[in-house]
Amino acid sequence: MNYMKAWRSKERALNELRGNARESYNLIPSYLYVLQKTNLGTIVDIEKGEDDSLLFLFMALNASLRGWAKCKPIIFVDGTFLKSAYGGTLLSASAQDAGGKIFPLAFCIADSENNKSWEWFFTKLREAYGVREDQCIISDRHESIIKATNKVFIEITHGYCMFHLLSNLKTTYKKHAKEYSVPFFAAATAYTEKKFEYLMKELDKFDKRIRPYLQKNWIS
Repeated sequence: MNYMKAWRSKERALNELRGNARESYNLIPSYLYVLQKTNLGTIVDIEKGEDDSLLFLFMALNASLRGWAKCKPIIFVDGTFLKSAYGGTLLSASAQDAGGKIFPLAFCIADSENNKSWEWFFTKLREAYGVREDQCIISDRHESIIKATNKVFIEITHGYCMFHLLSNLKTTYKKHAKEYSVPFFAAATAYTEKKFEYLMKELDKFDKRIRPYLQKNWIS
């Protein structure tokens, strides 16, 4: 079987399993209308281009809106690639409920992770959920997230995911990279200043540049 025949076979199988991508996108307005009718209180919004093409789509279910008050005031945001025929990116916001489980808050379909898409998503997120006392946002160090947070959520703290920070740390200071994990995660989850300082000194032993690097990069 040559490449093109294999590719067409795969596309046909995917269409039978998931439906045609073009037809699915055309059904989005109807789907959102029915979603709001059957899930009263759900918030949705669509922004289209001049040619009537989809630019952004926002969705926050009523169950998420009601449950947010019972979650920790920490919102985690990230983006992931969509692998459909039209590509794009799925932006998401989630929290942690009282049982320590992931609690989805909102989703957004956008063309990519860029300044405009993150700013639009954060604007809709703020309109839907507002701002709580001691609220903060956690993300990776994507430049567009940093810019959008500083513009839309200027009054709250923006911190960075410790897994991404550790990955960046290992890439920047490679000599003892395999030994950073234990003291780093222990310091990131320390509940007292004394314990935190002790663990940071353990990291200092590997490289004196680690502490200034982390102090510069863990909060925007």
